[in-house]
Amino acid sequence: MNDGSKRPPGATPGEPEGVSERCGRADRPQHSAPRHEALGRFGDELRAAMRGRGVTQVELANLVGASQAGVSSWLAGKTQPRIDTIWRLEEILEFPPGGLSRMLGFLPITAARSAMDLNEAIDVDPALSQPEKDVVHHLVTVLRSRG
Repeated sequence: MNDGSKRPPGATPGEPEGVSERCGRADRPQHSAPRHEALGRFGDELRAAMRGRGVTQVELANLVGASQAGVSSWLAGKTQPRIDTIWRLEEILEFPPGGLSRMLGFLPITAARSAMDLNEAIDVDPALSQPEKDVVHHLVTVLRSRG
């Protein structure tokens, strides 16, 4: 029966547009501009690390249990790997904890387990430039002085 609404193939009548019975979830929205930029930076950093260590897409895919097409998608900034894969990439490519994961808004597992103080965490955060680190250090100092 056609009720005149546009639904993807396989959608059930009465189901909201964008929901497919086959996938069981709403179609994914386009990435927001900041999210898209973060994925692009992630891909650029990953590519630079791979080049620096002479690792190919196929080799990296094999090391993390992904496909070459998946690695290509990460490099292009189209998708992000699962967080456990991101942490594995940091280990394999010798990034400091958070070197990739913080770009995408994740706290690295090793940083969460270590007894690093706030100023040390700011200093080793690869997502912050030195001027940004200086600002954050100043804010921490001001907030601590207020009790």
